[in-house]
Amino acid sequence: MSTNNDLQELFNKSSSYSSISPQFQNGIDDNDNIAFSFQYLQKDYNLDNKKLQKDQKIQLLKKIVHISKCTWTELVLQNKKSGFEKVNKTIIPNLPTIITDDIKNLYILRFSSQECRVIGFRQGVIYYILYIDPELKLYKHN
Repeated sequence: MSTNNDLQELFNKSSSYSSISPQFQNGIDDNDNIAFSFQYLQKDYNLDNKKLQKDQKIQLLKKIVHISKCTWTELVLQNKKSGFEKVNKTIIPNLPTIITDDIKNLYILRFSSQECRVIGFRQGVIYYILYIDPELKLYKHN
């Protein structure tokens, strides 16, 4: 199956509103659904990264579609393989200036059979993706 057919199939499955029941609450509650933003995605760690394979891009999209139906509470309580791993922001040197002193933690999301990860931060219900790390080289992994 080609990449375009995979994406079309994914969108067809996810756009069936009868199967999706999002929660729209006050926007700051841990029981709200997660929204994603690529607004602060960093150069050299974006979708144009040559180390990020087409299949991995599809897996990332599938993961985002799945997770966007979950709440923050659900994902933080899961193990790091299926949910988010919350880490101190000091694990990554030279963070972008958008990471101010009031942001203490970053959230790691793994995808593509744990071979890749995205690193970002949370404000309200929004998960801002800063880095897509297909080689797991952005920081030392414990």
